[in-house]
Amino acid sequence: MHNSDLSLVSMAELFLVLADRVQHVSSLVKPSLKAGKIVLSDRYSDSTFAYQHYGRGLDFFLVNNLNLKATESIEPDLTFLLDIEPGIGFRRIKGARDRIEQAGPDFHKLVNEGFRQIAKKFPERIVVIDATKSKKEIQSEIFSVVKERLDKAGIQRKIDTTGEAAIKGGNEIETRKTL
Repeated sequence: MHNSDLSLVSMAELFLVLADRVQHVSSLVKPSLKAGKIVLSDRYSDSTFAYQHYGRGLDFFLVNNLNLKATESIEPDLTFLLDIEPGIGFRRIKGARDRIEQAGPDFHKLVNEGFRQIAKKFPERIVVIDATKSKKEIQSEIFSVVKERLDKAGIQRKIDTTGEAAIKGGNEIETRKTL
């Protein structure tokens, strides 16, 4: 998926993303939730809608139905949308851009608007963070919201505010980067 020379039709891209999602849910999300762990994922069903429906123009009902199957209807309790204009975001990228990042400004404007529409539809779950802020400010805001939500749910967890647990996949939090 990361080969920038590879040209995929939109439907093939959707199936590849969802194949990874099925594996991710089956091998990590479900077992971790069953064990009482908190699961953090970089990209999940909202990203599929933003990229495949809004960005690629695939049918809403197709993306929705396949996404529900791939996730076994497991939805996140909390999602962060790091909101930034695509042009600003691209200036922050260091190194080579992958195939998706090379898709062009029009595509990324559609994806960005898709994420914003999804956030409007699910304001109780999706917290929009102004990603033009510094990394430290963004991290602080995210940790504050996570702590508030855990407290509200009556869940007592030690939150590593350095981000080391999330990076290292420590005992408290299971992580895996997905497509």
